[in-house]
Amino acid sequence: MQEHKIYKSIIKILKYLFIGISLLFLFIFLLFFVITQLYSDQLKEMAFDQINANLNTEFIAKDVDVSLIDQFPNISITFSDVIIMDPYKEKDTLLYSKKLFLKFNALDFLKRNYSINSIVLNNGLIKAKVNKGGQENYFIINNTDTTKNSQFSFVLDQVSLDNFQIEYLNVISEQSYSFNTENIIFSGDFNEKIFKMNLDSRMTVNSFNAQGIEYINNKYAEIDLELLVNNDSSFISINRGNLKVADMKFNIVGNLNSNENDKIQLIINGDNIQLSQIFSVFPIDYLSVLKKYRSSGELEFNAKISGDLSINKPLKFSSSFNIQNGSFIALNNNVSLEKLNLKGDFDNYKGKLSINSFSGYMGDQSIDGSFSIQEFKNPLINCKIKGGIDFEKLSKFSTNLGSEISGNGDLLLDAILKFENNKVKIRKALGELRANNISINSKNLKVELSNLFMNTINNNLVFEKLDGKFNESNLQGKVIFYDWIKTLFEQNQAFKIDSELNIDKIDIGELINAFSSNTSTNKLEYNLTSKINVKEAKIEKFKATSVSSKWMINSKSIYCEKLLFNGQGGDYEITGDLNQTKKKLKVNAKLNNVKVDKLFNDLENFNQNLLTHNQIKGDLNLDLNFDAQILLNNEIDYNNMKVKSDIKFKGILINHPFLKDLLDYFNSNTLTKNFVDYNFFNKKIKKVVFEEINSQVIIEKEKVSIPKTYLENNVLNMNVSGWQSFKDSIDYHLSFNWRDLRRGKTKGNEFGQVKDDGLGNQLYLNIKGTLDNPIYKLDQSEKKEIRKEKIQKEKEQIKKIISGQNNSDEEVDSKPIFEVEWEEDVDTTLINEKETEEKPKQKPKDSTKINKWLKKLGVEEKEKKKPVFKIEN
Repeated sequence: MQEHKIYKSIIKILKYLFIGISLLFLFIFLLFFVITQLYSDQLKEMAFDQINANLNTEFIAKDVDVSLIDQFPNISITFSDVIIMDPYKEKDTLLYSKKLFLKFNALDFLKRNYSINSIVLNNGLIKAKVNKGGQENYFIINNTDTTKNSQFSFVLDQVSLDNFQIEYLNVISEQSYSFNTENIIFSGDFNEKIFKMNLDSRMTVNSFNAQGIEYINNKYAEIDLELLVNNDSSFISINRGNLKVADMKFNIVGNLNSNENDKIQLIINGDNIQLSQIFSVFPIDYLSVLKKYRSSGELEFNAKISGDLSINKPLKFSSSFNIQNGSFIALNNNVSLEKLNLKGDFDNYKGKLSINSFSGYMGDQSIDGSFSIQEFKNPLINCKIKGGIDFEKLSKFSTNLGSEISGNGDLLLDAILKFENNKVKIRKALGELRANNISINSKNLKVELSNLFMNTINNNLVFEKLDGKFNESNLQGKVIFYDWIKTLFEQNQAFKIDSELNIDKIDIGELINAFSSNTSTNKLEYNLTSKINVKEAKIEKFKATSVSSKWMINSKSIYCEKLLFNGQGGDYEITGDLNQTKKKLKVNAKLNNVKVDKLFNDLENFNQNLLTHNQIKGDLNLDLNFDAQILLNNEIDYNNMKVKSDIKFKGILINHPFLKDLLDYFNSNTLTKNFVDYNFFNKKIKKVVFEEINSQVIIEKEKVSIPKTYLENNVLNMNVSGWQSFKDSIDYHLSFNWRDLRRGKTKGNEFGQVKDDGLGNQLYLNIKGTLDNPIYKLDQSEKKEIRKEKIQKEKEQIKKIISGQNNSDEEVDSKPIFEVEWEEDVDTTLINEKETEEKPKQKPKDSTKINKWLKKLGVEEKEKKKPVFKIEN
């Protein structure tokens, strides 16, 4: 019971004590609130005057307030939207802060002795700059004592910036830095002559650029420094310093002496830095390719920063580093460069990163050398490399080669490369490569080289020995790539390559597919000269042997000086020129004793079925001239194409339907069916043997023309001429000897023996229409043309007789000649022929039967007249 009373008493005491303290705090708060309100205007004015008195540039604030709450338990003078103007550039800002707090002790406020002990800036921007004239816009504190009011002073022990963006630009020394700070805190007794100051900051380094080199980009950083400051000697020493950039940690010691031209010396040592981390320290613009690799190994790193804090030049930064037993691993396939040992140094004044020596292994192949990088803005790389190469691992270690490569080799290289405007220029490249058992596989090509020796001679890249296989075929040769450095790495320089290749077998179709699959739109200038000899070449079914050729190919034309090969039982000789500028194609070809059936078969009957390899056999000799324009879509302009070919052919026509169609026409025509022995010819046309045919084929204006050609054969001799269009329209003229048409019939008739004069006893036929629907008819117009030619010849003969120039050996036929005019629409049954023997001394009779027969054929009997000789001039 007694304990309960004590408990209640304690609770009551605590209650009243809490109320009392709360009332006290409330009283004090109200007291300070009242006082601040009474003196706030005076305090604001005092603060403004004191700040402006200590600055040599304009200070602007949108609003000023005295607050007990913002920085409790301190009282603060709070400035809103603070702007400090750039002292050298009108209407430009040096500093902006959303809030600026000047903090002082509440007791000082009661004493009316305002000693500012802390400054806090929130959410702002600082733009520090050194302009072209060397003016530094951030030195804005007056050096002279400008205290206007003894009641207001700065006795600082802390300055902090929260959520600030800080930018620095030095136009003269070409330096620019950009940071986003979470916070920066300077703490210490700033009014003492000698004091310790701590600097703590957490920030993101947006950019750290010196002389065009981007050293750090978008990296998180932390700084923790312990400084000893001597205001009398203007000497600052860093007793302890820790710097962290990304995952790398550095230890920093050093000093700054303002009395000696602001001399600074800093020593930076890496603290257990991994090789995978170091590349964020070096210029990232040129090391972005390393993102495709994973690295391991520890880096020893030592650096020194020294010099004067001068506005005219940057500080000197020099470093040395080495790697022991490191490695690089390609992320896409885990192929690695291992056992990597490397020593190097960097000097920003020289602008040079040197790898004095490196060595490593890729697979079981060792490689060593040295290289250096200068002028990082437009890098100049000097390298010397020696060692073995495993091409399979190298191709996987290097990305985007587009081909699979395997094999081993030994490389010796001394090169100087210049990178400028995203382009590479090779100033020097000397060396040699010896390799064996190399295999290169791309989408449609496979190259295997058992031996390869490549070296550089007079700026030319020479492949001395090519010995291997090309798409499973033996390959030997030599290739010279002229002035290859300028060609590959400079504009307006055409490729110039000479080659001589000997190949056993080649499939031209596969080769065309391999190069046509290249969709690159790059327009390269090139000039290629090549001698290519192939034992056996093919494209689809067409095969050629003993191929010998010489080509001159450039970006504007393809010229084949000579292409010789054997094929289809004969020989070919071809020259050609494709001019891309003029869009013209010219081809000259000679074919000697080519088996025409094999040619048709290998070329798929030229994609037509009018005449196929099963229907024709024999030897073909051809002399062809081809001339055509090329359209913009790279197709031939058939309307302007010209082809002229001289043809010699001797062979056999087998079961061709044209002859059967022709015979059927003769058998159906009322004027010819009784003259033509259908059964005789029907047996013979299955195999027609031709003597040598000499003709010409001309193609022009989309029309194939054949001049008058005599086709001598074992069945039915004929003359043929005419044309056929690309749209399959036809107009052919044929003529047959009357005696040949009557082959198989008896030789005589009731009119006596018909003598062949080469004119009157010819049958003329015209075939018009289309290939699918030909129209046959007897050809009166052709007969008239032949008669005109005959009459003209007779006139010339008579002139010679009169002038005494006739040849006595020429015979003049005194017997009358019958000429028959054939009309297609006459429906007449020819009389039966009766064999009669010609009696040499008997005068032919003027029978009424023959008169009647001639009248039926439309020939009127002519009045007999004495011959009259008339000479036409």
